[in-house]
Amino acid sequence: MTLDSVQAETIVQTIETQAEEPIVASDYTSSKLEVFDYIDPDDMLDLEEFSARLNSLMLIVSGDITEEDAVEIYTNLERIATLLASYPEVYPISLALKELSSTMSLNIDTFIQNTEVLSPMCSAFARDFMNWMEASFHTGAPSVDFMNDTIVVNCQTIESMLKMNDETEASEDMDDIFDF
Repeated sequence: MTLDSVQAETIVQTIETQAEEPIVASDYTSSKLEVFDYIDPDDMLDLEEFSARLNSLMLIVSGDITEEDAVEIYTNLERIATLLASYPEVYPISLALKELSSTMSLNIDTFIQNTEVLSPMCSAFARDFMNWMEASFHTGAPSVDFMNDTIVVNCQTIESMLKMNDETEASEDMDDIFDF
C-alpha cells in the first residue's frame, strides 16, 4: 500500500464514520431555547385574543367567507400590528401585518373572490404565526427574532397575490379604453 492509498482510505473511513453519526440540532445552533417576556402582560393577553380570532378566520378562508369575515381578518391584523409596533423586537412583523391589513382593506372584493387561491397561503400564515407565538412566548425559541422573516414573507406573499389580481384587472380596464 502506498502512502496515497492509505491517506485516501483513512479519509473514506472518516467520512463514513461521520455519516453514521446522528445529526443533532445543537450541532447547528449554539444557542439555547429561551422564552421571551418583552411584551407587557396586558398586551400579551390582547395579542393572544386577537391572534386566536385571526387564526380561526384565516383557516376558514377556503370556504365561503363574507365581507364581514374579511373585515374582521384585516381588523385583527391591524390590531396585532398596532400592539406589536411598540416592541422593537417584532417591529418588522408589525410593519408587514399593517401593510397586509391595508392591502386587504383596499382589495376586499379581490380577497373574497379569490379565497380558494389564497387559502393555502392564509393557512400557512396562520400556522406560522401561531407557531411563532407558542415558541417565542411559551415553549422557547432560539432567538428573539425567531420566524420574523417567515411571517414577513407570508404577509408579503398574500399581499402580492392580492395586488397581482388588482393589477391584472387594471390592465384589462386599460384595454377597454381602446375599444372603439
